[in-house]
Amino acid sequence: MSDYLDDELKIMEEQAEDSTAIKADCFREPIRNMKISRVYCVDEGTLTGEVIKKMQDENYGSVLLTKNKKLSGIFTERDVLRRIVGKDDNFKNKPIQHI
Repeated sequence: MSDYLDDELKIMEEQAEDSTAIKADCFREPIRNMKISRVYCVDEGTLTGEVIKKMQDENYGSVLLTKNKKLSGIFTERDVLRRIVGKDDNFKNKPIQHI
């Protein structure tokens, strides 16, 4: 039984080393040094239909919303499912901030 547990712990350690999870060391580094994937930012007045089309075309899971060039929110795939699907047939022509 002990060998089994040792093997499992070794596997967990290897997976942790390869993980994309945030590690404590990254909090000591400036944000500009982080390797992050590309992000999509839109003004919060952008039409929801445009935003969702871009998310689909470019395979984005979320969009950062801005107002006066400052972060004001986030719109995600989950928002599409919880706030639009089956609830709002006229979403395409509404500004994203209203969703």
